Amino acid sequence: MLPNISINLFIVLIAGIISVAVAGVWFSPILFGKQWKKLSGVKKNNISGWQKYLMGLLGALILCYVLAYFIKLGGLVSWSEGVKAGLILWLGFIVPVSLERVLWEGKSVKLYVINIGYWLVSVCIAGAVLAVWA
Repeated sequence: MLPNISINLFIVLIAGIISVAVAGVWFSPILFGKQWKKLSGVKKNNISGWQKYLMGLLGALILCYVLAYFIKLGGLVSWSEGVKAGLILWLGFIVPVSLERVLWEGKSVKLYVINIGYWLVSVCIAGAVLAVWA
């Protein structure tokens, strides 16, 4: 049975908001937005902008809470340990799960790199924040 661990939910919220902000910049025309849109084939969908950010925040909060749990479980307290935890999460879960889109859905490797690049930056930042303050 996994132990009960006290996690600062305010810091989880902050880490989730940072993750959504990183996505906002990463997938904007400033960085990779134009390439991502072209490679993904996304034209327009029925979800409005604020709904996308709200749903993205919900996903980020879940990820950040789980990351905070394992950071606390491991006794990690420095930003560098948090970055390493984020890197391990990224390498062990996000990279292989996202690869399925290339292998089975026929998505391009370039799109894969853009997507996993965002997750690398996002979970490493979240790991640093959560290790130090959560």
